[in-house]
Amino acid sequence: MEQSPEGAIQWQYTRKEWNHFLKATGWKKNWPAMFRLLFARWIHRKVPVVNIKPDQLSIGSDRYYFFGERKKLRNVEIREEGPVNVICFEYENLPTDTERWKVIKVPVPRGRLKEALRMQEHLLATV
Repeated sequence: MEQSPEGAIQWQYTRKEWNHFLKATGWKKNWPAMFRLLFARWIHRKVPVVNIKPDQLSIGSDRYYFFGERKKLRNVEIREEGPVNVICFEYENLPTDTERWKVIKVPVPRGRLKEALRMQEHLLATV
């Protein structure tokens, strides 16, 4: 875990943690959304690194912005899904009706729950 002065955090996972997350969140049900991530994982043969900043989330090389002309963060919650704690980022794509609401789930590594709670508080204060 790394934490920068701006409040950003970086999480790296063990292969076992990442596989538990994929199984617990039912990745088979959401195959199209997970296909790209799984394909990238297969190519690179490594578990993605997650960076959470006050304005964006990056999983490996994919970036998701919470604020801007077209996006607005609506909710951040931490919940337990099977053996894994998951932080869920819910945001709205404002100008479009197709896929207007989007939820991104990120596993919270063991021992990092307090960090996730602090980030949740910080992000909810800006909503």
